[in-house]
Amino acid sequence: SIPIPSHAMQLHSVFAHSLFRGVIKSVLPRLCIEGRSHHVCSTFADVVVASTRSLQRLSTSPTTMAGPGEAAENAEEKWKERLGQEEAREFDNSLLFEYEFSIDQLMEIAGLCVAQAVVCCYPAQEVGVARPQVLVLCGPGNNGGDGLAAARHLLFFGYSPVIFYPKRTAKEIYQILVNQCEKMNIPFLEHLPAAAEINAQFHIVVDALFGFSFKGAVRPPFDTVLGTLKQVQKPIASVDIPSGWDVEKGDTAGDGLRPDLLISLTAPKECSKFFQGRFHYLGLRVIPTELAAKYKVKLPAYPGTDQIVRLS
Repeated sequence: SIPIPSHAMQLHSVFAHSLFRGVIKSVLPRLCIEGRSHHVCSTFADVVVASTRSLQRLSTSPTTMAGPGEAAENAEEKWKERLGQEEAREFDNSLLFEYEFSIDQLMEIAGLCVAQAVVCCYPAQEVGVARPQVLVLCGPGNNGGDGLAAARHLLFFGYSPVIFYPKRTAKEIYQILVNQCEKMNIPFLEHLPAAAEINAQFHIVVDALFGFSFKGAVRPPFDTVLGTLKQVQKPIASVDIPSGWDVEKGDTAGDGLRPDLLISLTAPKECSKFFQGRFHYLGLRVIPTELAAKYKVKLPAYPGTDQIVRLS
C-alpha cells in the first residue's frame, strides 16, 4: 500500500469544503425559492454538513490507497473460472430469457462443439480407420439433445455414429432431432451392448447422459448403463458433466465415469477441477461479454473462428 501524504489530504479537504460552500450558496436558496419545503432544505443542509465532517475525519486519519498491482489483483480475485450448479442454471436461463436463445438453437451449437472436439482429439488417421465408429449415449434431458445433434454432425465429419437413447422424451424438440438422425440412417440401438462388444465394435464413446441439472443417485436404467461404461476401455467423451458426478463435488460416490475428454459448455462447471482426463475443451461460443461480467466468470479467448477452445 502507498500512504497518501497529509498535505495532499489537506488540499483535498480544502477543495471539498469550498465545493460544499458553493453548493449551499447556489442550490439551497434555489430549492426554497422554487417552493420546496423548508424540510427539504434543512435535510439537504444536514447531508452536506455530515459529508463535510466525514471529509474532516478523513483528512486527519491515516489513509492508504492500493498500489498499482494491488487493485488489479483484488479485482481479479472476484472473477471465477467455473460455475456452481445454481449459477449454471441461472446462466442458461439468462441465455434463454434475457438474450432469447431457443433451446434447439443452443443444442445445435452444443452438438457441433461436441463433434468438433471429438474430431480434434480422435482424428481418423490416428484412430487408424477411414470412418471411426462412435457410440453416442443420450439421456432424457438437454444433455441428450446435445448428443443427438452431435451424432448428426459427426456423420458429416466422416465418422459413423450409432445412438443409444433408452429413455426418450415426448417433447417435439427431441422428436425432431431423432427424426433427423433416422432419416440420415444413423442407427439407434434397442439395447446397450456389453462392454466387451463396445470395445470390439466402437472406437469412441460419447457420454451425453446427464448434464448440470443432475442430482442424487443414478436411477434405472442408467445405473446399469454406467456400470457397463465403467468397464469400457475405449476413450469416453463426456458432454459438460461426466455422468454420475456431482456437478460441484465430482465423483463423490465413486459411481461416475472417468472420461478421457470433457467438453464443457458455456462455462466449465465446478466439478471440472476434479477432471483428470487428457483433453478438456470449452464450447458453446455464444456468451455475451455482458453476461460473463454479470456472473463474473472469466472465459478464455477462442482462437480465430473456432467454436471450441482447449483448456487442458
